[in-house]
Amino acid sequence: MSDRPALARKGILVAEDLEVNQELVRIYLQVGGYQAAFVANGAEAVKEVQSKTYDLVLMDVQMPQMDGIAAAKAIRKLDRSVRNIPIIAMTANVLPKQIRCIEAAGMNGYVAKPTELDDLLTEISRLVPPPKVLDHLIAPAQHAPLVAKDLREFRAISGKEVVTAWLTRLLEELRRTFVDQEPDVFDRSQLACHAHAIVSQAGILGFSDLARLCSALEEACANGGDVLSAFGKAQLAARAARDAIGSLVKQA
Repeated sequence: MSDRPALARKGILVAEDLEVNQELVRIYLQVGGYQAAFVANGAEAVKEVQSKTYDLVLMDVQMPQMDGIAAAKAIRKLDRSVRNIPIIAMTANVLPKQIRCIEAAGMNGYVAKPTELDDLLTEISRLVPPPKVLDHLIAPAQHAPLVAKDLREFRAISGKEVVTAWLTRLLEELRRTFVDQEPDVFDRSQLACHAHAIVSQAGILGFSDLARLCSALEEACANGGDVLSAFGKAQLAARAARDAIGSLVKQA
């Protein structure tokens, strides 16, 4: 029996607008033994930390109404009892400019999207001691271009039914947004939203090329890049993923 004193657990607040990403973070936090509550935007996060006490906030950077950067700045201006809560950013953009914005907002660290189990729990435990000692964390490994170790690891963590549901949901999303569509059907903001919604799903399920190219498409939409070229590359990866998902569902 450990001599370590028990901690009074208050839980983790997760600010994330996409339900699929909420589901993923919930699974990961359960593995780590953490309790979690969820809100869908930065404004809700600012309100929530004032009404309840939490150990830490996981803050998605890109959210509607109020993004994670603005929410973190707002929290740091609150009363002393609230403003020092640890905040970890979750972001698909880990370029130096974005990291500087995260630091300037007063956040205490960040994890990259698609989020890895051991990256997330390691970063949280740096700021909040874990409620239980894990037997092991999933060891990092190389990403394959299409079906990687991630699918096996996600299945081991979440179970067959969850993996099947995620694969089916990704397939439906790809058919609806990329597989048979042309980029001029959407405006840039809509196209960026579609790409953003696929990044985490694709990365966790092992479609690392699709995740990377959707992230690049989102960046092109936001910053005036070559959307036509970025869409074409993402579309090819989406079609490859579509062709692979049928057999993966059987293997799950």
